[in-house]
Amino acid sequence: MNITVAQLKELLGGQPDSDPAIEYAVTGNTEIQGWIEPGILPIVFALDAIHKKLSITGGAMEIGVHHGRFFIALANVCDSTAEFVAIDVFEDQHKNIDGSGKGNEQEFRASIEKYCDKPVESISIIKADSLGLRAGAHSALNPGMFRLISIDGGHTAAHTFNDLVLAEQLVADGGVVFVDDILHPDWMGVMEGLIKYRLFSAGVLVPFLVTANKMVLAKATHHGTYMEFFAKKFPLARKKSYKWMGEYLTVGYAPTLIPDE
Repeated sequence: MNITVAQLKELLGGQPDSDPAIEYAVTGNTEIQGWIEPGILPIVFALDAIHKKLSITGGAMEIGVHHGRFFIALANVCDSTAEFVAIDVFEDQHKNIDGSGKGNEQEFRASIEKYCDKPVESISIIKADSLGLRAGAHSALNPGMFRLISIDGGHTAAHTFNDLVLAEQLVADGGVVFVDDILHPDWMGVMEGLIKYRLFSAGVLVPFLVTANKMVLAKATHHGTYMEFFAKKFPLARKKSYKWMGEYLTVGYAPTLIPDE
């Protein structure tokens, strides 16, 4: 299933309006080594449109950037004045205890230089295992600074639980958090960590969407807004909405963004 740029703009009421972001989503992202389903990129534009409509501000952060394929998509839709943080163990692969990815800082920087409309100097690059990070422990990790957060680092239950707790502190009011590989059979620790987060923490973040190999969560105050849009307006194939662990969410296959015909 595909959606053209024009169709996406019509659906979103004029968004997206950034040429670099559109060009990257349609063609550039495929030139970077990494693992994302292309259907997630129209979802990013949809979330950005909702943020603009609701005046939700903030930057982008990703735990586990690898070579930057998804991070760049997030950064490209943000204002240049926002904060940007990229976290990865990169070459310190002895810290990558489950072998999930193999990031390279040089490749990441090269990807930013070529495809991101934000200069690499504006991005705080933290070379670390996220298990050792806490809000406020680093000058770039300030509460409420990010409207788009991606969790794609260590895929153990401990990492996923820890990263969700960190994300709930850093995400802006109305912002969203992506959790990668939520249903991937090779990475069951991700689901285990999410369930532990929902059961044994304050559970500030609640899921509203599962698509393109990711679960998307937001604070309960904005859950209804996102649910209504994706359940009723966004074109997902085989769409279903149901209650899971006490909250309603929508599941479906997202369309790939393609050039106008």
